[in-house]
Amino acid sequence: MSNNKINIKQALPIAIICGILGGLLFIYTKSLPIKGYYSILTYVAVLIGSILVVRFQNKMEFNFLNIVSFGTIVFVLMTYVNTINIYFIQYPERDFLTLDNFLRFWAILAVGLLSSTLLALLFRGKKIVKL
Repeated sequence: MSNNKINIKQALPIAIICGILGGLLFIYTKSLPIKGYYSILTYVAVLIGSILVVRFQNKMEFNFLNIVSFGTIVFVLMTYVNTINIYFIQYPERDFLTLDNFLRFWAILAVGLLSSTLLALLFRGKKIVKL
């Protein structure tokens, strides 16, 4: 690792900021007249954009594990900003701490890991040499 590269713990503030801003962007795009599967593009755009921000600032060594960790943090934060908006602003009478939300957390984490793994395959630095 070179001197200008840092580990994932030091890139954590950038992941938190990108996750919160991405969640707010997702909440905004839900209010637009375009609904449905197009809202997934918000997740894709924020994940790719946050990786590009970190890459162009030379803030993190781009190995597979760092990209998966960074992308998962951004994805989970985006989703939980949206969930907090739903439970505390749109429908405050709903209970937040339930078994259903506990299971939803694990599902969000699984989808975040899957999407971040795909993102890491897209942005990895090393090329596979086929023999």
